[in-house]
Amino acid sequence: MEIWARVGATVDPPDALLDVGAGRGWLLERARAAGARHVAGADTSAIAVQGLRDRGIEALLIVGSPYRA
Repeated sequence: MEIWARVGATVDPPDALLDVGAGRGWLLERARAAGARHVAGADTSAIAVQGLRDRGIEALLIVGSPYRA
């Protein structure tokens, strides 16, 4: 995953990660697996946010966005 390679090159190892536009949370799960102690996500989709929360990831629903799904 090219994105993860860039994150890993910037912060090694990541201690915390906030993913805006987290969607299904693959980046947050990858950060957890790499040892990040604090991960959180934000998205315009209530379904995505609930999915993150169901997996124990702190998540925020972004409201008032023209891009809301």
